[in-house]
This record gives sequence, structure tokens and C-alpha cells, in this order.
Amino acid sequence: MPKIRDPLAWLSTKHPLAHTLPSFERAEIECDNGQKWGTNCSALRKAWLGIKIARRKGEEDELIRYMTLVNEIQNSMGIKATYFHELQ
Repeated sequence: MPKIRDPLAWLSTKHPLAHTLPSFERAEIECDNGQKWGTNCSALRKAWLGIKIARRKGEEDELIRYMTLVNEIQNSMGIKATYFHELQ
């Protein structure tokens, strides 16, 4: 069974209409970290991949670094930050 993604997970508090824009317009939105929305989406995808790899290898320092990066990117985009119990 395929994973069902929550469509509300990408609602931005800083860019409330971002989810209604076509992807080429949404990619050009400037975020708080000075990067474009599309660049942040790519960085977010790569950071999640880093988390997956760090967990598999058991690298705690890298895991914390990627989790922190995910939250920073999410905050700059205005989307809900993921809760990681390892960061508490």
C-alpha cells in the first residue's frame, strides 16, 4: 500500500498561498534563509536522505546534524517543523 502524504503538511504560515501556486511560481518564492522555495525543497529532500543514511550507519552526530538542518529549512519555509525525539 502506498504512503499517503498529508496535504496540509506543506501549508506555509509565512507564504499562505504557496500551495495554490503552480510549481514553477512556487519554486521562486523567497524564504527567510535567503533561498528560493525550490532550492529549500531540494535541500529538505537531501537532508531527509541524510537522516535515513545516518540512521542506517548508526552515526549519531550526523543524525543530529541532519535533523537540525531539516527543522531549520522547515522553519525558513514556514512549514510545520518535524518533531525528532533525538533533539530533545
